[in-house]
Amino acid sequence: MMNARGATLALLTFALHAFPVPPSYTDFNLVFEDNFDATLDTNNWEVISDSGSWILSSRGPENIEVSNGRLILKTLNNPPEYPQEWSTGHLRTRWTQKYGYFEARFKYANHPWLNNAFWLFGSGTVGETGNQLEIDINEGRAPNEITQNYHIHPDFAQSHRLYPTADLTDSWHTYAAEWTPRHITYYFDDKKTHTVYLNTSSNFPRDVRFSTAVLEFLVNRTPDESRDLDGCDMEVDYVKVWQRQDNYTNAALYCTAGQSGLISYLDAIEAPSDGSAPPVLWYKIARTPNFGSGDPLNALTSRAAITNMTTDYWSNPDSAFGLMPGSYPPAISGSTGNFTTRTNGTVCFMFKTPETLNGFKSLFNQGYYGQSTQFEIGINGNVLRLGVQNGDAQPLKNLGTLAPETWYYVAMAWDLSAPDNNLSWYYGEAGSSSLYSGTVTATSAGSTSEAISIAGRKNTDYYSLIGGYFQNIAVYSQPLPGSAISNQFSAISAPLSPGYAGFTEFYQINEKPNSDPADDYDGDGQSNVYEYGLGGDPRNPADTGTKPVLYYGSDHNTSFYNVLLADPDADITYTVEHSENLLSPSWSNAGWNLIATNTTDNVAFNIVQHRIDSSAMDQLYVRLRISHAAP
Repeated sequence: MMNARGATLALLTFALHAFPVPPSYTDFNLVFEDNFDATLDTNNWEVISDSGSWILSSRGPENIEVSNGRLILKTLNNPPEYPQEWSTGHLRTRWTQKYGYFEARFKYANHPWLNNAFWLFGSGTVGETGNQLEIDINEGRAPNEITQNYHIHPDFAQSHRLYPTADLTDSWHTYAAEWTPRHITYYFDDKKTHTVYLNTSSNFPRDVRFSTAVLEFLVNRTPDESRDLDGCDMEVDYVKVWQRQDNYTNAALYCTAGQSGLISYLDAIEAPSDGSAPPVLWYKIARTPNFGSGDPLNALTSRAAITNMTTDYWSNPDSAFGLMPGSYPPAISGSTGNFTTRTNGTVCFMFKTPETLNGFKSLFNQGYYGQSTQFEIGINGNVLRLGVQNGDAQPLKNLGTLAPETWYYVAMAWDLSAPDNNLSWYYGEAGSSSLYSGTVTATSAGSTSEAISIAGRKNTDYYSLIGGYFQNIAVYSQPLPGSAISNQFSAISAPLSPGYAGFTEFYQINEKPNSDPADDYDGDGQSNVYEYGLGGDPRNPADTGTKPVLYYGSDHNTSFYNVLLADPDADITYTVEHSENLLSPSWSNAGWNLIATNTTDNVAFNIVQHRIDSSAMDQLYVRLRISHAAP
């Protein structure tokens, strides 16, 4: 219900038959219920008196009433001497809960200027670490607008709007959400409407709130409406709160789509086993071998990069990972910031080797190549190579032989203030039990422009993303010990099987009900064939796809998208969109044109290829939006 900047919006026509029912109540315990049969239970509820610049109404005790088995949030016309023309209601629970299923049945106030909110919010300071998340189960407006939001305060919000045919001011309807450690799923009248996947964790429990408010943008929508709001009240029939019986302790069941196979690895990155601080920069992408993205609605491509992700840890406001502009669009590179004080730290990431291994490609370096000090790890032919430049000398060490199209884990930890063996390196193949490691000596003397770069130097020796990509780049402000790095490596899942078998393995749905490609296993309105989406024919395990979902031409300056279509495909819609920013994105249609169809021999399974316009290539982020109802 709080105001936030940078909202993205999805609009859709509501169809009840298109969405599955909420989670089975047999998996949950009812932990709170209020049917408002007597007076307001002040042991459970606190009436809030407030006002603010974001609303045009004050709120106080006179705006809350319980009568005839209903909670009423009353709207009153204030006397002329009051600073605000109207007053509305606001109350919250005196208790909080972390995660669960939250449901209420209510009617909207019958006036389009009023916002009717059922929401979850923490009691701490807005924006405080761990307390950035706000969940608006519904911010409704007469006569039939449903707005389901989540906010990461202070800079990000995402909204999803529905317009059912019913008048929500004169009939009762239920609004609900399940909040898990990794996603939020919204419901209307027991039908799922929307799921958002959380890229940030929130450890703060939340209270439950009801509120109404007169909002300026609603007034501006219909300025000719009556200003007499007396009696335009929101009425609540009941509110219920459930907690899952396992209290969401089995994190793999509630993780972000596309990350379930990596959940333990993600946890090991976020919380090093030696108790070290979490990474100061962390770029997470939900990518796995053999298929494009675990979230078919918003498939972020491997082109995505960090930009201005956090306040600079190295006291340089310009420092961040960013996309190298100009002639090297596939490269993810460091900024031009000077990190002269950063003499210790750790970087870890996963990368996938391309189909062909030749020449030298830089994966990561600390310090600029060609200056007095720099250390770098890269691919030299089919060999993983470490180079440490001290002045004019650049000793090179071959770490091991790499296989094509294979996922590897790499980490480097350094403390340049230590005299000897002050840089440790680690690498291993994903799913293997063997982590190789060693130490070398590096110095920081004489360098005036140290930087951290991912995917290469500022020349042609960057690591191309053709046929491969990076995953889970994390940078720490301290050198992690070998035990913490080993713990990360041991948590990495083994590579998936090819084709649809890999999809079912990744989502742990092997031989379970609704695991057929035409079924909808996770109940989100998408058939499994579209969940699998973009990397090959799910009905043919031998077909692992011709290219990644987004790839680059041989000139490194042309981008292509692959879109999977199955027969019949008349009701699929998709758009290619781009944005310059991911923290507060503004997605717009990217320029693209169809260049090829029927790229597989299977007539019932078609990959359609598009070329992305050069204007879209200049954007940092590209995504594919897919819409397809389950059969």
